[in-house]
Amino acid sequence: MSIDNIIKFKKICDLLNINTNAKEDFSKRLVLQKLFYLLQKLGLNLEIKYNFYKYGPYSSDLTDIYYTIMNLSQKDFNYFPEVSFSEEELNIIHKLNTIYQEWGNNIDKLEFYTSVLYIYTDMYLKNQNKDCIKKIVNKYKPRLFIKYNFDEVLEDLKIQGFLKLP
Repeated sequence: MSIDNIIKFKKICDLLNINTNAKEDFSKRLVLQKLFYLLQKLGLNLEIKYNFYKYGPYSSDLTDIYYTIMNLSQKDFNYFPEVSFSEEELNIIHKLNTIYQEWGNNIDKLEFYTSVLYIYTDMYLKNQNKDCIKKIVNKYKPRLFIKYNFDEVLEDLKIQGFLKLP
């Protein structure tokens, strides 16, 4: 965890109007995990590694950053160097903000969509095809699998630019 990553995390949260000064909140951490995963999938390189966990894509690095920021005061940030984003990076953050406005209030949706995306793009599956991925998603997310239409989720992920499907 670098100072730059901490500053970028804080700045992105500010741009998304996500309060990072609140006390520990599992739901907020879950949303942040999914949003930062999506940011990276949109092309913002934050050098955060993700694994698949109970609630989908998870990064212990991001959790460490979150808790570090929670323990800092606003005054502490005055001592950190300024980090700026390129126009392309700001466009990615803006695109994520649009997605966040649409999906962000629904934790189940964020969990399921990011899980499908992770399984589709980041999990090694022998003989990977749509039916194979569908079975794996159903295996890991049975409660959410019955709640959402798998084909519609793939189409939403394609429309948002996360997947390139025929």
